This record gives sequence, structure tokens and C-alpha cells, in this order.
Amino acid sequence: MEVGLVKLTIDGNEVQAPKGTMVLEAAEQLGIHIPRLCYDPDLSTVGACRLCIVEIEGIRNLPASCVTEVTEGMVVRTDTPAVIEARKTVLELLLANHPVDCLTCEKLGECLLAKYCYEYGVFKSPFDGEKHHYEMETDNPFIVRDMNKCILCGRCIRACAEITGKNIIDFSYRGFNTRVAPFGDTPLSESECIYCGNCVAFCPVGALSEKQMLNLGRRWNLKKVKTTCTFCGTGCTFDLRVKDGKVVGVTSNPDNAVNGRALCIRGRFGTRDFIHSDKRLTTPLIRRDGKLIPATWDDALDLVAERLKEITKQNGPNSFAALSSTRFTNEEIYLFQKFARAVIGTNNINHYPSPCHGAMYREDTLCSEAVCEFAGTATLRCPNNLQGASDMGALSGSLAGYQRVDRQEARSKYEEAWGVSIPGEAGLTVSEMFEHANQGDLKAMYILGENPVLS
Repeated sequence: MEVGLVKLTIDGNEVQAPKGTMVLEAAEQLGIHIPRLCYDPDLSTVGACRLCIVEIEGIRNLPASCVTEVTEGMVVRTDTPAVIEARKTVLELLLANHPVDCLTCEKLGECLLAKYCYEYGVFKSPFDGEKHHYEMETDNPFIVRDMNKCILCGRCIRACAEITGKNIIDFSYRGFNTRVAPFGDTPLSESECIYCGNCVAFCPVGALSEKQMLNLGRRWNLKKVKTTCTFCGTGCTFDLRVKDGKVVGVTSNPDNAVNGRALCIRGRFGTRDFIHSDKRLTTPLIRRDGKLIPATWDDALDLVAERLKEITKQNGPNSFAALSSTRFTNEEIYLFQKFARAVIGTNNINHYPSPCHGAMYREDTLCSEAVCEFAGTATLRCPNNLQGASDMGALSGSLAGYQRVDRQEARSKYEEAWGVSIPGEAGLTVSEMFEHANQGDLKAMYILGENPVLS
């Protein structure tokens, strides 16, 4: 057995797991699913819901598998009659103070409590007693809170603290009156909540819902289309929820490589409104007699090509500048800078930097010059495709891979590949572009996915 591994048996199957692994996680290695409500692999473990209890030889009670570490020779059983009966009791206790309005609940189809009640045959609770009757909280534009459905698993609290880093909500009061709330039990709209919605993404029941998706379709009727957020260059991915060909909302996915389930307010709640905004351009516009009028793509592209030819022929290629964006893919950015250099014949190509851009670009340039002519594309920057924009050559002084334009050996490789000559002097930076535009030297700009007035 490898050092640091412990061997145990789960439901008659031997498995090796690293020391410190929890029983629930070891069971996952065998494909054994242990029900859980408070546990989430992206959050710290608390062992609160007790639904993940198992039977372990030598231990008298039924421990929670999400907070019980594996030990050498441990024998675990996950489906004995005692375990099943105890889990049913846990579910019955939860239902004792939980509305059974599944027919109208927004989370039906994705509610873990409903899923496990179905699997364990729990249809109602035998326990009678007082129930909560909280008002539905709809005081903010983004999140609906129904604390009657809260099972006090604490996942939203940990998501806010550990994923978002805000600590806006926590458990308030004690005993039967315990509820999740901002400090002082104030409404969410009066707290410092940034409405990222990560609490909603981690909620296993219908206590938290996306307000913009209310009554727009059952979860199983909403198609998932994975896409990349375009609001900034971080590269978060999420699932567009689509019904009848229309985006009705956004949900996050734990399998997303960049961000997991974490999103910001713009990505989670701004995407749908952005897509369906009546301010979006849906067709090219051409200015005629001082007014913008709709045009076909052929007409618009023909006009652009004609005007660029006229301007560069009369004023030279450096009368043109290209402003790239970190919102696009590496392939698109590469083609954009190639267009400026190979078609127009200028190095006036750049993109908007971030505060960390300058120092890290100097590191890349040093690497490409002093260490290896092929180096310079490994350093990671803050927004992910700020890195890609520089890697792909959207820089006035460097080609793709940080090959300096003032070095003949670097230019020769691209000239051979592209079949054109490339100017050997650095082009204009972003700030210089606008200076030259004000001076009248710059006659045309191709701006890709940016708004210079707002940026």
C-alpha cells in the first residue's frame, strides 16, 4: 500500500483513500452515493443535516460520513436497515416544518429534499407541531427568499463566506426560531449583499430562487446551454437556461473549470436582460445624411472595406488603428491583429490593460528576450483573456508569442507564414491612439468589443 493511503471496506468493497479523506468521499470513489444535504465538495464540512449517516464497525452510534475520517481497516456499511430507518426519520423531521407545496415550488426537479424523500418513500411527516409562517422575501430585484423552506443546512452561509468572501448572512436566533439572515435579521436589500447569487446556487431546496426565472418553466423543461460570460475577461462559464428558444435565466455548474458555481451579479442576473435588451444592435447600421439606418451585412462590409482602402491609400497604413478586447477568444484576437498587420500594414494594434498589466508584460518581454526566443506565454494575469490578448499579439510592439516587431528574426517568421511584409517599428498604444486621433493623424479605427467612451 502506498504511503499516506489507508485501506477500508465499504459495503463489502475494498478501497484505498488518502489519509484525511472522509468516509463519504471514499464511498464516492466506489460509485456509492451517500445522500447528503449540508455537504458540498466546494464548501467546508459541518455534519449538520445527519442524512449521510453510516454504520461503522466498532462505533456504537451512526456517525455522519461527511465529517468522519477514514482509518486503516475501517468497515463501513451505507445501506443497513438501521441506516435506512435513521435517514427516513431525518427526512420526516425535516418535513415536519417544511411546506409540502412541491407542485408550485420553483426548485422542483432540482430539490434534494424532494429527491431523497422520493427515494426513501417519505410522503409526509408523522410529527405534528408548530410550523414557521415567514413572509416571502421579495424586497430585492434578484433573489427570492422563502425561509419556510429553509432546512438550516448552512450551505448558503458557507458559500457567502468561503466562495464570495462577504459573510453577509449567518444563523440568527436559537432553537426552533433559528433562521438564516443578514446581521440584525434585516432584509437582504438593507444588507451589504452584492447579489452574486452564489447562495442560490448552493441552496439544495426551494428556500432561495432566482427572481427573474420565477414561473418561466419547470427546471426539467429548461434546456442547458453551456457558454462563456462576456461581461469581462475572466472567462467564467455557466448554463443558459432556455425554453422555446428563449433564454429565461442563468444557472452555474460545478463542473465549470474557471469558476465552478461562482458567478458575479452581472453574469448570473445580467445576462438574460442583456440578451433580450431592446438596446442591442441586431443588424448593421450605416450612417446616411447624419442618421444611422439598418443595412445588410454585405452592404456594411463593402462600405467598411471601401472606406478603409480610401483612407489608408490617401494617408498611409498608420492612419488606421485597431483596438482589441479581452472579451474575445484567442483565435479571434489573433486574426484581429493579423488583419491590422498583414492586411492594413500597421502595428497600431493594442487592447485595454488592467492595473496588473504593465509589470507582468515587462516580465514576459524579459523572458522572451533573455531566456528563450520561444518563451513568454506562461505567466497568468488577473482577467484570463487579458493574458490571451497579449499572447496572441494584440500589442503595439509585439507579435504573437511576444516576438518583438523591431527584431528582424522575429518578423521574418511571420512574414514567411503570412506572405507579406510587416513594419519594423512599434505602433501606437491605447492612449497614443486617442492623442493622434485628436491631432488628426488617425483617420480610422477598428474597435473590437470595447466602448472607449466608457472604458
